[in-house]
Amino acid sequence: MSRLAARHKVLFVSPPAHVREVLGAKWKRLPQSGLQERSANLFSLVPPHFLFETHRLPALHRLSAYLREAQIRHSFESWDFSR
Repeated sequence: MSRLAARHKVLFVSPPAHVREVLGAKWKRLPQSGLQERSANLFSLVPPHFLFETHRLPALHRLSAYLREAQIRHSFESWDFSR
């Protein structure tokens, strides 16, 4: 990705945590959520842990996915990824 970031802005988005990771013992090992600049033009985004992925509750899954998408859109706008 660093080669691509030499000419373009790159945003890597980590997959969302699963509900078992958030509610179970694995929550301590989850990466810190938020947007971080790793190097020039290379960014990584870890979604908030409360926007976890669950397929047992479809309505919650859709809401969580919508809010994650909104966060990605906001990251694009705030860091001016359009150029």
